[in-house]
Amino acid sequence: MRLEFRHIEKKLKDRMAFTYTQLKEDIVNTGVCTQCGACAAFCEKIQMTDGIPVLQGNCERCGVCYAQCPRTIITEEGLIGNYIAAYTVKSKFSTIKGQDGGAVTALLSYCMKENLIDAAVVTQKNAEQPWKPSPTFVTKIPEVRRASGTIYCHSLTMPALVSAVEEGFRSIGFVGTPCNIDAVYKMQKSPSRLFNLMIKVSILRFGLFCMDSFTYEGLRTFVEGKGIDLSTVKKMEISGGYLRIHFQDSMTRFRVRELDDYRSSSCYFCTDLTSENSDISFGGVGSPPGYTTVLTRSNIGDEILREAADDGWISLDEMGFDDFTKVLNLARIKKIHMYTIARRKD
Repeated sequence: MRLEFRHIEKKLKDRMAFTYTQLKEDIVNTGVCTQCGACAAFCEKIQMTDGIPVLQGNCERCGVCYAQCPRTIITEEGLIGNYIAAYTVKSKFSTIKGQDGGAVTALLSYCMKENLIDAAVVTQKNAEQPWKPSPTFVTKIPEVRRASGTIYCHSLTMPALVSAVEEGFRSIGFVGTPCNIDAVYKMQKSPSRLFNLMIKVSILRFGLFCMDSFTYEGLRTFVEGKGIDLSTVKKMEISGGYLRIHFQDSMTRFRVRELDDYRSSSCYFCTDLTSENSDISFGGVGSPPGYTTVLTRSNIGDEILREAADDGWISLDEMGFDDFTKVLNLARIKKIHMYTIARRKD
């Protein structure tokens, strides 16, 4: 069931405290204020001074100034796009593991078993260069499982998709970050039919949540600069502002801001956290450890998820208001972070 927006709206207001201070930080100080005067028109505590909204007295914390600004985004559709439902998901098979709850791996495996797809475009770890992404397409469930886990680098998945199509596969599961998903979506919707083979192909888009991505050379330089041999790393994860690096029996962490110099340049301009153009979106934020946050966006995506749960592949629970608000809050940060490019690069 879709979450009622009035509850989410209340939670956002309670948690984010959309005050004048927030408006000043996100909009005024970053130089993106349009000087339209909407904030001042709806709040008597704000006056326009030399074209800039200035607080006069104490802020009443009503949130109206932030909500009315044409540069802010606070609705759930604006933050995460259209969706059908939000779930907390976990694979029910101990042999199926992933970055969080193994939801992507479990669903791809289910789709292959039920012949809903005959190939999947995934990203594996390079066998010779540890943690370097190797995009490919696979046709067997064991191959899907070997591609589980997140690699925080751009992956050239589109050539792998084209290769799968050229080899005759017509029902394909495609796993990618928002930028990859957008590329597939544009190909499918292109009125010019630049990718004619796409007419014959059914593609199920599995989108991954993504806050930032790094160049492989940059990530390797950073990790090895900390005295870590990449070949000993079992898992990497980013949460709570930290990059956590897991080994066989231990873990270390570093502030994500330490990797700013290695961030892919395109990430400064991306505002899509949740892969809005996917059929199903997957991420870690909002769900407890060991579980995956899943947003279904298309009817076929929602149907497949429910059928996988009915067939015992995954556990499926509707996401609660508090947890869903965490997704919206992080999505909001990414939506407006483009305004702070200059400060992030300093």
